[in-house]
Amino acid sequence: MFTTGVGLLLSSAGYLFYDTRTARGQKLQQLELAADLIGTNAAASLAFDDPGSAEKYLAALRTRSGFRGGVLYTPSGKILATYDAPDGPTFLPPSHVADGVVWEPQRLKLTAPVMQGIVRVGTLYLESDLNDLHERTRRIEFLTAQLSFGMLAVVYLLTSLLVRTITRPIELLAGLTRTIAIAKEYSLRAPLVGGKELQHLALDFNQMLQEIQKREHALVEANDTLELRVAERTRELEQEIFEKRKAEQSLRESEELFRTVSEAAPVGIYRSDMDGNAGFMNTALLELLGVSRETGLGGGWNEQIHPEDRARVIQHRSEAMRSGEDFATSYRVRHSDGSIRWAEGQAKPLHAIDGKLLGYVGVVQDVTQRRKAEELLREQSTYLTTLLDACPIGIVAENAEGKIEISNPAFQELFGYSTLEMQGKSIDELISPGELHTQAAELTRQVLSGTVVHEAVIRKHKCGLPVEVDAYGVPFVVDGVLRGQFVLYQDISERLKAQRALRESEEMLRTLTSAAPVGIFRTGADGQVLYLNEKWLAMTGLSAEEGAGAGWEQVLHADDRERVLGRWNGACARGEEFRESYRYADRMGETVWVDTVARPVLGKGDNSGGYVGVVQDVTERVNRDAELRRSEERFRTLSAVAPVGIVLMDEGGKFTYVNEQYLRMTGLTEEEALANAWRTVIHPGDFERLERTRNESIAHKLDYTMSYRYLRRDGSVVWAQSIARGFQQKDGGRQGYVVVIQDVTERHLAEERLRNAKEAAEAANRAKSEFLANMSHEIRTPMNGILGMTELALDTELHPEQREYLGMVRSSAEALLAIINDILDFSKIEAGKMELEETKFALEDCIEEALGPLGIRALKKGLDLTWTTEGKIPGALKGDPTRLRQVLINLVGNAIKFTKQGEVGVRASRAPGEENRAAIQFIVSDTGIGIPPKNTNRFLTPSPRRTARRLANSAALASDYPFRRALST
Repeated sequence: MFTTGVGLLLSSAGYLFYDTRTARGQKLQQLELAADLIGTNAAASLAFDDPGSAEKYLAALRTRSGFRGGVLYTPSGKILATYDAPDGPTFLPPSHVADGVVWEPQRLKLTAPVMQGIVRVGTLYLESDLNDLHERTRRIEFLTAQLSFGMLAVVYLLTSLLVRTITRPIELLAGLTRTIAIAKEYSLRAPLVGGKELQHLALDFNQMLQEIQKREHALVEANDTLELRVAERTRELEQEIFEKRKAEQSLRESEELFRTVSEAAPVGIYRSDMDGNAGFMNTALLELLGVSRETGLGGGWNEQIHPEDRARVIQHRSEAMRSGEDFATSYRVRHSDGSIRWAEGQAKPLHAIDGKLLGYVGVVQDVTQRRKAEELLREQSTYLTTLLDACPIGIVAENAEGKIEISNPAFQELFGYSTLEMQGKSIDELISPGELHTQAAELTRQVLSGTVVHEAVIRKHKCGLPVEVDAYGVPFVVDGVLRGQFVLYQDISERLKAQRALRESEEMLRTLTSAAPVGIFRTGADGQVLYLNEKWLAMTGLSAEEGAGAGWEQVLHADDRERVLGRWNGACARGEEFRESYRYADRMGETVWVDTVARPVLGKGDNSGGYVGVVQDVTERVNRDAELRRSEERFRTLSAVAPVGIVLMDEGGKFTYVNEQYLRMTGLTEEEALANAWRTVIHPGDFERLERTRNESIAHKLDYTMSYRYLRRDGSVVWAQSIARGFQQKDGGRQGYVVVIQDVTERHLAEERLRNAKEAAEAANRAKSEFLANMSHEIRTPMNGILGMTELALDTELHPEQREYLGMVRSSAEALLAIINDILDFSKIEAGKMELEETKFALEDCIEEALGPLGIRALKKGLDLTWTTEGKIPGALKGDPTRLRQVLINLVGNAIKFTKQGEVGVRASRAPGEENRAAIQFIVSDTGIGIPPKNTNRFLTPSPRRTARRLANSAALASDYPFRRALST
């Protein structure tokens, strides 16, 4: 009855505490919701400094009860608007506020930042009374008291009536439970004995046994179902194999289509036999080489390869042909007009149906401008496979049956799928699962109905992450028949620099130009512009009407207009290709650097039908090159005045640049340093180590750091510390090293002096500790004599006043002896002569004895003092319990001293250790003032002579310093 009453009282107290916390949390949540709503609405008012609208937003607090007032502050702390509740005491806005929540006996204050995006535009301060919270607390306390007294009465009656009627039935039920647990016989049932509640318990127990039997039966059925699923999965795998073979057939058809359109491609395409003799060369390749078809066929085209590259190209091609492998190479071509052009060729083996190698089909592309400008727009008629592989925009083609036919590497990288994983699936099924499917299906329907779709959408990566892309959907129509759709995906977050047009025919080119990320234009035979795509218009700021005809000339930069128009008119008159770099000046006054390539389009009778050209915005590249030049100039200026030596080395370790500080440090001239004469000034004692480390690091392309000495020609020694870091080219290859060399002679000498001083101080400290230890022994001997004589005197017949005086002498002597013992212990620790006892003791008794005297101090301060042990700690230990008690008394005493309220706890837990030894970790925690984070390293750093005690008796105890102390606010 007493236990039940205590439980009810604790439950009631817990409920009151929980209800109070819940009510306070709800009150704070209401205030935070109001602050969030007002802050969101008032962000614009703060941004535009509009006190009128701000006061309107604050006036919304009238609709909520309990609010006393509110203030909106500008970022500078100025009050923009206030609200004062009409039915309460006068509200005085505070002049300064800090973010956070403040609870007061009658008020709740909340200060929160007002954000606009990631920018803080002001501060909102709200104040609410706590009348409703106090009223609720009083009601709950009254109701809880009534319920507690009523429950105590009911418990008393029930305990008196049922205490004799429930014991036997429960014992029977417990015995049955043990029988079932041992025999695993779930068919047994509990008898229905005892009162109604126990009978109900027996029925529920029997129901539980029945459910266990059912689950065993369900496991058998699940096993049968699993076998059926395995068979079904086997059939699905067979279907997947069938679909894969179908996809391979589609791939062969696609390759045949590519061969058909090769002659129309704007890149050089050829076919050769196994000896490298060309049997077919398209017009683009003949134009690149500058030869006629009769001259180029056979082996004649080899003569157009630059003499320095010819042997390498022929050898590479021959090796690939002998092994039947693909080959690709870059080389220079001598055009018939005398110019040198860079070409990039790729070739793949051509097999007969029976697998016999017939020869090679290759593609040769003029990459002269790309090598100069690092970026060249592919020509409109680039071979489809090459375009797909090189295009940085994700491109995927879907046939009329809704199956993916083609996808480029950019698409696969963007969404994480391989070609094999995409076979037999539609675009929407692959990257638009779940809630995205409805919107994606609608866009697909629009494209297949003949509409070009451009929309910013979200698609799913293979890993499930969302991908934000610009989607361009284009219907693929051939001869008026819908063959499927092309979809281009561009990652909005990275905005790929170039988007290459993909086409299969002239009709597909016109369709894709509107979605291309580069400027595209079309002119008539007279050079007048007939068409400008959206990218060109956005680049210049003109409308389509303003740019038509000769209107595009108005955006040419004044310094470039005469040159560009002269080149353009000359190219149009001669029907030649136009290539030029120049500047646009848009309507905003901004300068845009562009590279333009235009080729003539043949009309009827081989006459020029105008030009089709592309305009690439290269402003970023031009700015980057200019910044690179400025950066190099800054580097040379800074290195010349740097207080450290700076050396640049090539990949082989040869010096390519040294600054003035390095020359002053070593005494070398610049010519000697660049001739690798640095070895002559390395100290002989360091030369072998430096040479070995340097050569190994350069050979393995590793960074390195080392210290060594220079022996200058005047005989002086310079201590140096060098750090070598490799720098790389843009393609990732290592280009060389930057070496920074610092003169550390003064620091080295200071360190030497510091080491000597440290050794002297340590020797003096050891001497002091030994002196204190010896003196403590000498002082303790007479003190023991004083104590002994005092004890003998107290055993004699004494006057009460004499006994009182001698008692005071004894207590004073014992206190002095304790101080001397502490001094002796401290001296022994410092001298490294501390000796520990090895006596048997129980850890729990040791902790209890240490904390017992401290309990009264904790009780006087109203603190809870607790201790606990965790883990398998042996009951009998062997060690020094006295030292352990000293440590615990000091740590717990400090914790009680600096804790005003709450608790102090000691926890001993077993840490991993050796099999016959155990490490015990002690943690003393408190709710006191704690230690500021900036000082924790100073207070919690282990002593250089950390004491560890190991107590062994088939296990061991280790007291690990420092004790961790919980930091609290």
